[in-house]
Amino acid sequence: YGNSGRDTFSNDFAVQNILAGTILADTMFGKTSFSGQASGSEISSQAVSGSAHIDIDDAKYNSYTYKNITIDGQMAENRLSAVASCPDSNLNFKLFADADLREAKQKYSAKLDLVNANLFALNFTKNNFSVSTTLATEADYAGFQNADASLRLVNTILTGPEKTLPVSSIEIQAASAPDSLRVEIKSDLLDGNIFANIAPENLGKTLQSAYRKYFGLADTNLVKPGQNLAFSMDIHLPDDILKLVSPDFDSLKISKMEGRYESDNNELSAELKMPFARFSGLQLDSLNLSVNGKNESFTMEMNLETLSYDTL
Repeated sequence: YGNSGRDTFSNDFAVQNILAGTILADTMFGKTSFSGQASGSEISSQAVSGSAHIDIDDAKYNSYTYKNITIDGQMAENRLSAVASCPDSNLNFKLFADADLREAKQKYSAKLDLVNANLFALNFTKNNFSVSTTLATEADYAGFQNADASLRLVNTILTGPEKTLPVSSIEIQAASAPDSLRVEIKSDLLDGNIFANIAPENLGKTLQSAYRKYFGLADTNLVKPGQNLAFSMDIHLPDDILKLVSPDFDSLKISKMEGRYESDNNELSAELKMPFARFSGLQLDSLNLSVNGKNESFTMEMNLETLSYDTL
């Protein structure tokens, strides 16, 4: 405690070979060692301020040992900021994050400069490729039914053993209100929209109720009339990127993917049109799939022009 009358603290700490997987009950985590310093004041009031520095010497996750991660954080007047970085050759990044908790609708932002993430070396994929990108995200949050969020990735590069493939931008906008939910995606790889005039907290219950009615199961959820959900996706994955992420895929062409649900009459319609796909020697030509439901009935129709398998 300081002699100024304010509650203060200042501590150094060090932890060696802590069994993080045992503590978190998750076998993906292994041993972790870290050290650092933390200090602060006004700890007995609501105006807490402080700072912390953490050096993570090594941390094992998913059978890979991360080394030399540093984290610096500060808090003052319900505002938080943090910077994290790692020079690892397989995960080289710098992250800046801020949070403003002073208002009812809290504000969050983050920027990630990802120099390199070798997903193969980090054991996240069996395919040998790495990613670099710059990610920026912002969110305003006052509860699940009153939130706005945006995420943007620019200058994304996917690097494989033989090719380097750019993705210029990926943008996601999302918003929720007490009676609606909206998501919009724009990118080189796909564009999509999801809209519902259903309270976000009731979305899962509404879809579960529809499913149970279609298959003759007892349902106790009370679904309001006049509620709708619609989605559409325009998928245009370049073959080169598809092969890099999943070498078994030679090509995937989807010309239509959209659907709609209306709580009135428990009505559902969804359609998928796939002109061509080739996966691990299996080739599909002109696949059309439609799903329809109404009240307590459900039908699925599939048409396929050609299905062939190349063993050579």
